[in-house]
Amino acid sequence: MNSDSKPFEQLLSDEVFLAGVHASDVRALWRALARTPEARKVADALNSEPETIAALVGYVEKLIAASRDPAYRHPDDMAICCALVVLEQSPLPVVRHLFARLRDAHDPSMVWVRRMARHCDERFVPMSYERFPALDWRGAARGHLAVRELPGLVWADPAMAERRHELNAA
Repeated sequence: MNSDSKPFEQLLSDEVFLAGVHASDVRALWRALARTPEARKVADALNSEPETIAALVGYVEKLIAASRDPAYRHPDDMAICCALVVLEQSPLPVVRHLFARLRDAHDPSMVWVRRMARHCDERFVPMSYERFPALDWRGAARGHLAVRELPGLVWADPAMAERRHELNAA
């Protein structure tokens, strides 16, 4: 592995593997992997930088491409699943493409990876935070009605914006 993958090698730790193998379903697996210190360290190392996120995607690609028997469990499936947990909310095209490809993986060795990719894809919410002007009613009693900026959500996908009432009810 090159020096770019150094911070990501902790995903191959025994702790990540053991956290994942006891899960009975994909939700339990997600929770177990999200709680690991390794997942938090990798998420901190990404620091929302597109180059580092792309490096993690490249690292996952290397793990997937490792030689293995496709009929048996992938030796690094828990590390790949942990990386997917870390990457799940990234809107970068390289990440979304990785999820789309892994959702449709048909090898029996990739069953947990496929399930995790589908689960993380379902949890992904394409939106961004913006600020919008609003009246500040706190000063109205004193006769001062000012305009201040409040944070707000703006849906990045128009189709999701139309369905926002469905998502709020869930």
